[in-house]
Amino acid sequence: MADRRAPERPYVVSGGVPPRRERGIRRELDSREQYRAGAHWPTIKNHEQRRHIMSRHILEPSAQELAKATSKPPFLYELGTDGARKVLDDLQAAPIDKLDVAEKWITVAAEVGDVRVRIVKPAGAAGTLPVVLYVHGGGWVLGNAGTHDRLVRELAVGAQAAVVFVEYDRSPEARYPVAIEQAYATAQWITRHGAKEGLDASRLAVAGDSVGGNMTAALTILAKRRGDVTFVH
Repeated sequence: MADRRAPERPYVVSGGVPPRRERGIRRELDSREQYRAGAHWPTIKNHEQRRHIMSRHILEPSAQELAKATSKPPFLYELGTDGARKVLDDLQAAPIDKLDVAEKWITVAAEVGDVRVRIVKPAGAAGTLPVVLYVHGGGWVLGNAGTHDRLVRELAVGAQAAVVFVEYDRSPEARYPVAIEQAYATAQWITRHGAKEGLDASRLAVAGDSVGGNMTAALTILAKRRGDVTFVH
């Protein structure tokens, strides 16, 4: 039987400098040795080569349609507040199958102004559920319960949890820190009164998309400083 050798892993050095070998065990050059040897990482040399490589990745048809539709003016930032909101609202209002859920709207008191909150649970869910406090994205300006309806439903059903969606006051009508304080007031409400709605505050997570993710980071910092809310995730 012919002698079989393990295939060599490719190494990225130039100038004819191979990896060192010690006692039959290959040891790659560390960064300092590579630098002294004149080694460098390979680069794509010209625009044509970059174009050729990138062209191998093809978007799915639906993603291609969206990219094409949004690549021509007027652009979102040119439409003004109301126009931009309408574009996102209309885009997310397209007919699509949605998971069945149970929902309830409440109003939570906050020092910066009361806020409407949507509680979404899997259809038929009974007993006390873990909670996801959800803060939506949209650059502080766009987004609402309608634009995030499908996402919230899927999150509630997939996690078998109650999703508490904060319909915070948006900019430019509202200014910092209104949205964050409204979301934090909602977390306080869950902690103090959530049990009446079947919400388990000992299993409270916080999540968000885009700028909502930014606010989740702020909420966790506030919770640590103030000590009256505990997020487990």
